[in-house]
Amino acid sequence: MKVKVIREYISEFSNPLKLRKGDIVVIDHSKNKHAGWKFGKINDNEAWIPKAYLDVNGKLGKLNRDYDATDMSFHWFGFFPKHEN
Repeated sequence: MKVKVIREYISEFSNPLKLRKGDIVVIDHSKNKHAGWKFGKINDNEAWIPKAYLDVNGKLGKLNRDYDATDMSFHWFGFFPKHEN
């Protein structure tokens, strides 16, 4: 598949949420404005998590698969994932 970059995008998130199956997150139901997504927090990190990845019970959600919220950075000369170690 070929893609065309129409504008540069540099991810603003330096510490993306990376979760593993079985992790427990605290769900903030007051921020759930987007269908199919839940806003969760774990270890002082927070992010939008696909609802399909969570088994929700009240204010807690258990990951039913791995999830990585790393954004991709896009440059005029191509695109590639942003990974900082």
